[in-house]
Amino acid sequence: MASEPVLEVRNLRVGLIGGHQILDGASFEIPKGSITGLFGDSGCGKSTLALALMGLLPPQRYRVEGEILLRGRDLLRLPESEVARVRGAEISLVLQDPLLALNPVLRVRTQIHEVLRAHQRTADPSSLLALAGLKEPHRVLEAYPHQLSGGERQRVTIAQALACRAPLVIADEPFTALDAPRVLELIGLFRRLRADAGVSFLLISHHPGVLAAAADTTFRMHGGILAAQTVSQERGHGV
Repeated sequence: MASEPVLEVRNLRVGLIGGHQILDGASFEIPKGSITGLFGDSGCGKSTLALALMGLLPPQRYRVEGEILLRGRDLLRLPESEVARVRGAEISLVLQDPLLALNPVLRVRTQIHEVLRAHQRTADPSSLLALAGLKEPHRVLEAYPHQLSGGERQRVTIAQALACRAPLVIADEPFTALDAPRVLELIGLFRRLRADAGVSFLLISHHPGVLAAAADTTFRMHGGILAAQTVSQERGHGV
């Protein structure tokens, strides 16, 4: 496993302006080509961390301090115009609910093309869907989101996150509402993408057992504070 970090977070603090602190000095690294897990109870700050990493917290409401170094560049020191170019191209987010993440009135083909167009990239949408584990990419490309199963919609959002070959993908609660066989399938997909495409992942979940099966290292969050715990993948059979 390569030790070079794709992301370094140093003393990240997030609070509501005029309100309480949500994250209190979070520091961690995501090595290149690794799968990192983050778990904790609802409301502990996991999703806030993900949004902070993506630069998606409205500055009118949130105070964000510290360092977020993506391949050496501090995202908190970049202007929004530059962060917008990085977002989706170098760091991508897979939202928890794919039905809300996808536009209901656009075919999948158009939605993938929109991601590519926004970053002036070219890629074969069918290949992206196949990379995300869809067995009938041509059918899926012509479908609207409501014509797909929940699992297919989820893989479409993963294909969107991979469209620009972002080196880091954050997946927020990707295992929610999946039965055990589907969880294992998704874990297998993340591992294949790491091996075949060199993607690093930050997987957010409230199920530590699932992350033990998927991640090289997990971080537990409680009350906005992180504690690191290394997890062996060989422990991951009791999902």
